[in-house]
Amino acid sequence: MEWRIDFFKKFFKKTLPKLYTHFVALDLRVEDYFYTWLLTLYSGSLNPQIVGRIWDCFILEGETYAFKVGIGILKYFEKELKMLNYSGILEFLKLLPNDIV
Repeated sequence: MEWRIDFFKKFFKKTLPKLYTHFVALDLRVEDYFYTWLLTLYSGSLNPQIVGRIWDCFILEGETYAFKVGIGILKYFEKELKMLNYSGILEFLKLLPNDIV
């Protein structure tokens, strides 16, 4: 599991450097949210309709799709996440808004 967290961390830093810097400044670790996302394949954070689509693509594309979804979520909510503090971000990422399409 450790290499997956490290891979996501590098992918996050490269793809969304400003948001990554914000998370680092707040001492928010990737493990604090991505671990749960990966273990549940997002079923604990997103509505079932979206999770079904994620699982379909995961089966077709493989494990890398789970990393793409994580980056996609962070990118989609980047502005909102930059305005939140540590606990606000964790709460937000634990149960994402249902209006994601």
